[in-house]
Amino acid sequence: MTLRAALHTLLDHLPEDALPAVARYLEAVLAGCPPEAPFDDEPLSPEEAAALANARAEIARGETVRHEELGERLTAHPERP
Repeated sequence: MTLRAALHTLLDHLPEDALPAVARYLEAVLAGCPPEAPFDDEPLSPEEAAALANARAEIARGETVRHEELGERLTAHPERP
């Protein structure tokens, strides 16, 4: 059995409530996160929580930026973080 087939078998035996966590992990690996990177379980600071809430509210209001526009903004001002 190949590793890919073994992984499919493991997925087939997972309980439904475990699938979202597995999906997030696999998406992170596909996005380039090193598979051995430690899980960040540090709680958010009040400032981080507020920034996250603000970002989610902006998304909910449709205040998003196209990927291409973000690239243009970043290359126009490379000195900004």
